[in-house]
This record gives sequence, structure tokens and C-alpha cells, in this order.
Amino acid sequence: MKFRKGYVPWNKGLKGFRKGCKGHNFRGNPKRPDIESRRKMSESRIRFYKNGGKPWNFGRRSPIEHKPSFEQRRSQVYNDWRIKVFERDNFTCQICWNRGCYLEAHHIKSFAQYPELRFDVENGVTLCLPCHMLVDKNRRKFNGYK
Repeated sequence: MKFRKGYVPWNKGLKGFRKGCKGHNFRGNPKRPDIESRRKMSESRIRFYKNGGKPWNFGRRSPIEHKPSFEQRRSQVYNDWRIKVFERDNFTCQICWNRGCYLEAHHIKSFAQYPELRFDVENGVTLCLPCHMLVDKNRRKFNGYK
């Protein structure tokens, strides 16, 4: 169908994405940045090489790693707590009663606000991912739901 006799492609004679777009490449972006943008890019390259070719945040810890809970959530004690919560709830979501789906252990009382209850099995409940997003407002915000 494309190569029939008399077939004219949709972009024949166009210089850019649209007819009459001068100084733009195919996707509609300017071919060259303006002088101010070029100056900023040059300064960022100079900063990069002054730092020994490393990014500006090289060797720094990310903000989430500063929280003491970051290490605790990756500890063996936390993993044991999760397994105990799953076993107590028989690997079943406690809202929709689904089994065999992706499950998460949810803290009933906040992990951050109640450090004494972090690894208490009674403070945990097993939830599937959709139910966890319904219950946990931070989880909704993180995944783009309101």
C-alpha cells in the first residue's frame, strides 16, 4: 500500500514536524539552544570537571538513608516480623480475603510515630497491594492516587 504508484507520503515537502517550522528539527525542538542555555550548560560542565568528573552529590547519602527507620526496614528483625504477620493471617488479605496475590505487611499504628510497636506482631496486618493503597494515604500519594 505504501509503495503504490501515485502514493504521496504525508510528510513530503515538509521541513520540520509541521509545514513552515523553520529552525526546528523533526520533533519540533529548536536545533540550537539560545545563548543563555548554552552558558548554563557550559557552567554545569565546568562544575562537573572541577569536582574531578564526579556528580555534585557524589559520596553523599540520600535523604531517605538519613532516617533511622531506613536500616530497620532492611533488617532481619523486620523480615521476621513480616513473616510472622503473614503466617498469623494465613497469607490472606484481611480486607478483600484474596490469597495467592502480592501481599504486604501494614503497620496499624505508624512505623515512624510508634517505635516501640515497630516489631509487635499485633501491630501488623496483611494486605494486598490495592487494599494497602486504600488504607495507607502515603502509599496512595506515592503511587499517584489521591
